[in-house]
Amino acid sequence: MVSASAISKVVERLFKTSPPDAIVLDILLEEGEMDGWAILRGLKGFADLHEIPVFVSTAFDDREKGVSLGAKDYLVKPYKPSQLSKVIMHTLLSNGKQGQILIPQAFHEENKG
Repeated sequence: MVSASAISKVVERLFKTSPPDAIVLDILLEEGEMDGWAILRGLKGFADLHEIPVFVSTAFDDREKGVSLGAKDYLVKPYKPSQLSKVIMHTLLSNGKQGQILIPQAFHEENKG
C-alpha cells in the first residue's frame, strides 16, 4: 500500500507542473486507500492548488461536509451524466477556461476495447 504522504507528494508535484482546470472526486475510494475527504482537504490545503474547483461525484450523501471542505459542487449518485457536465462546463466557462477534458493516457490504455 502506498502511504498518504507519498500520494500527496506525487499529486502536489504533478499539479504544480500541469494543474488541471477542475477535478472530479469520489469520496468513497477503495478500502485501504486515502479517502476522498483527505484528498479534498489536501487539495484545498496547498496554496498552489486551492483555487482549482473540485466537484464531488459520489454515492455518499454529505453535501454540507463537502461544500464546507471546499467542493465547488456535490453530486450524489445516481444522477444524469449531463448534470455533471453542466456544472463543470458552467464553472470552467465562467472562469474563462475552454472546457476541454483531459483523459490521462493510463486511463485510455486500460479501457481499450
